[in-house]
Amino acid sequence: MSQISGELWSLATASAGGISSLTTLPVWLVWTSAGLWLYGNFDRPVEFFVRRVRMRRHGFDGYSEYVRSTVWRQRAARWYAAHGKPPCCVCAAGREPGRIFHLHHVDRFRAGSGREMDRDLVPVCDRCHTIVHKVERRLYALAFTLRASTWAVRHLALPVRVVRRLANRAAGSRA
Repeated sequence: MSQISGELWSLATASAGGISSLTTLPVWLVWTSAGLWLYGNFDRPVEFFVRRVRMRRHGFDGYSEYVRSTVWRQRAARWYAAHGKPPCCVCAAGREPGRIFHLHHVDRFRAGSGREMDRDLVPVCDRCHTIVHKVERRLYALAFTLRASTWAVRHLALPVRVVRRLANRAAGSRA
């Protein structure tokens, strides 16, 4: 057994050496990148599997059934009672009449139990929620999780948030 693992290790090291000779990157960076890529590709199916098991354990056939349930509405009410009604975490849009807001699950691992952690939920307007999930679907091939997609959209929208907050602050000082 150890002979086989030794042969596999020498094969892997030789292939990494071959890869690093093709690039100017050091071997450790190539290995780290490959590991992160593999981790991302394994993380996504695990995330979906864990969520499906949790949904079934709590009596829901799927995620959409869960977010339409009273369990989710009670959880959302507890979150809003603890945090108030903050603006959209992506674009900083306020709660004007007619604007629809959602509580977005940043991490799917705990979704389905009604006991999601507060840090796994963020308020987003309907438009930004659609954008986050479009980015998630597009970056699926690159092994981006929902948390990574949400992070990317939030940080790409940083200039919009800054301008909105400065405008709100200026409007507040004039009033």
